[in-house]
Amino acid sequence: MESSTTDGGRSGFFNSVTLRSRDFYDEELLTLALVPNVNLNPMSSTRTAKTLFEVDAFTLRAEDLKFVANQFRCLYSKKL
Repeated sequence: MESSTTDGGRSGFFNSVTLRSRDFYDEELLTLALVPNVNLNPMSSTRTAKTLFEVDAFTLRAEDLKFVANQFRCLYSKKL
């Protein structure tokens, strides 16, 4: 997959990376989900994904992402 962004349309900004097998896409939303009491429902990514060949992928809804982040926080709170 190719992941690119203009950072929400910022003038003169463009970033692109090629993702390989088992890479994680859109970690910025996961990072935000780890912040206590953050509201993810209106959040959206500024990145665009384009497949270069056939891929297997899955998505998480905002409430699922919050659940995963809360479980991580509970299990690893002493390390954070």
